[in-house]
Amino acid sequence: MDAKRKRTRRNDLLLVAGLLLVGLALTLALFAARKDGQEVVVRVDGEVVARLPLSQEQEFPIEIDGRVANRLQIADGAARMTEADCPDKLCVRRGAVRYAGDSIVCLPHRVVVEITGTDELGLDAVAG
Repeated sequence: MDAKRKRTRRNDLLLVAGLLLVGLALTLALFAARKDGQEVVVRVDGEVVARLPLSQEQEFPIEIDGRVANRLQIADGAARMTEADCPDKLCVRRGAVRYAGDSIVCLPHRVVVEITGTDELGLDAVAG
């Protein structure tokens, strides 16, 4: 009985170690495959209101109902929401985004800021 427990415990440890190695390999592959973004697309209520290059430092006020509700800053190749007049300010706490596919969302104002990039073919996305 004692030998069987030792063998089972060893097998459990090998399984856990194998799963950890697979997880680490997948994480490294995902980080290696990330692509720097090229453009910031700002949508309000589903409509594109601005396309801004990540390479140009600037601040962009996002207006909702005639008032500035959010303020987007592009600096050092990244975009971040610096101001929001919504109660939770989750979009401000999201921090800077710089890789293609990253996004900042402000649900109360229906604002989505998405980083887009280009692949080798110059396409932003492929529809299927």
